[in-house]
Parts: sequence; C-alpha cells; structure tokens
Amino acid sequence: MTPLDSSSFWSMVLKPYIDANAPPRSRSLVEAVNAVFEAWGLLFGGTLELPVSYKTPYFVDGRTLTRTAGLLQIRDYATTTNNERLLVSWSLVQGQLRSAIEDFHHLVTSASDGLDYFGPSSQVGF
Repeated sequence: MTPLDSSSFWSMVLKPYIDANAPPRSRSLVEAVNAVFEAWGLLFGGTLELPVSYKTPYFVDGRTLTRTAGLLQIRDYATTTNNERLLVSWSLVQGQLRSAIEDFHHLVTSASDGLDYFGPSSQVGF
C-alpha cells in the first residue's frame, strides 16, 4: 500500500482515484500520509534496510525495516527512535483521520444531508 513502491496496490489501483475531483478531506488525508512516507523514504538514502533493536508483535525474528514498511511500522520506528519529523508527520495523519471519521459519522447519521442509517434517535432494548 506504500506510495514509495510504484507497483504497490496503492500506486497502481487506488492513487488514480485521488485527483482534483476527490473530496478535499480525502485529498488532505492522502497528502498527510504521503508526507509520512516522504519522511520515511529520506531515512534510507542509499541503503535498502533500517536495522531495529526493539521488539514488536509483527517481527517474529531479527528483521529490518524497508522502504515499503507500513504505517504502523513507521509509527513504531518514529516513537522508538523519537524521530521528530516522522512524529510530526504522523500527528498530522491522526488529525486528518479524526476529521475523516467525523465526516463519515455525519454522513451515516445525519437525517438532513446524510444517510440517516440509524433512523430517529431512540433507545433500542435488547
């Protein structure tokens, strides 16, 4: 799913849908995620891998991180190494995600301009 790999699912299938016609909130979220990957890519210079000395559930042995690592691996690396640029970029992604969740909640629950999926507010007993 990484934009750093031109043959990834993101780059080949999803990215074409995020153009000038995409909703502004979607574009902002994608731009924030791209900033994380841009900062991540800069860490590599001419190397292919970054060694890590911390343990995480997704490592079953002494692995390294690559340019195509996912957002959770990048977040964990940023937190563990206190990489300021990655941490700031990650913080921007979190803010954009909160906004996207609020928009989605409004779309699903609003009776006036949304789907009103749950209908009138009422207590549902089980």
